Amino acid sequence: MTTPSSTSLPDPTHRKRELPQNELEATSQLKLGEFQNVPTLSLSEARLVINKVLDLRRKGDHKFEERETLVKTQDYLELFARFKEKENIEAVERLLSAHTELEFFERSQLGSLCCNDAEEAKSLIPSIGNKISDTELQELLDELTKLRNFVEAPFPCMKHDEKMERMHAHAHAHIPGMDGMQDTVGLELMMSP
Repeated sequence: MTTPSSTSLPDPTHRKRELPQNELEATSQLKLGEFQNVPTLSLSEARLVINKVLDLRRKGDHKFEERETLVKTQDYLELFARFKEKENIEAVERLLSAHTELEFFERSQLGSLCCNDAEEAKSLIPSIGNKISDTELQELLDELTKLRNFVEAPFPCMKHDEKMERMHAHAHAHIPGMDGMQDTVGLELMMSP
């Protein structure tokens, strides 16, 4: 039988990590921590910004390598961005910005999700529950629907089987835990030269 050693462990070489005081959550009460009241982008706006930055980089003098994560993010935004034309994206932003009773996050979620009715919107974005009436929310959603571009297929040049195969591969690459892959990383990592 051995006795415990009297030697002590060396001091840790790293700082102690602070535990989060409040977990971030988007439920009936928005708790976004340091991101509270920070402007956010809808998927359509993110698509517009990324495409513009890439166009400028491609026109620049230095060589630019498109990383796999950037390509996957572009594919994702191409599939799920509800508004494709700059004019429509700007109109959506003006429409949503008029609703100052809603947080930036809630407005960008409404612009990304394009819900069919107020009930669906309030179930997907519970924090808007008491901020806007069902009637006013439905009017907003109807206006968003008028601006929405309906596209026949996300990749019209591909055959149906190719589209399904690409969307399946995309889902595996973007859903955490599927095939050991993790979700995409921040834009600054993807777009760095």
